[in-house]
Amino acid sequence: GHLEHFLPEHGSYAVGGRITTADCAMIPYLHFFPVQFGLHMGKGDLTRAHPKVSAYLDRMRSDAVGGRVLGEITDGLKESRLKMLLEVPA
Repeated sequence: GHLEHFLPEHGSYAVGGRITTADCAMIPYLHFFPVQFGLHMGKGDLTRAHPKVSAYLDRMRSDAVGGRVLGEITDGLKESRLKMLLEVPA
């Protein structure tokens, strides 16, 4: 809810028109906690209840830098003991 309040309505990044430390912290957090953790705990994608957070994460998935970070996280998980975080529970 706090992120929803502070994220801009439009724009690519969390603060201004370029990537900042805020994005470096939020991209992995939003990948793991609301999406992966929420799915594994049976709560679904926790970002969908917050339109600005959801839109931000969607933008980061298609952004050159954000998409690369998310891809590297996913690739790293595929080779780790935590690979189950990539599997969506039935």
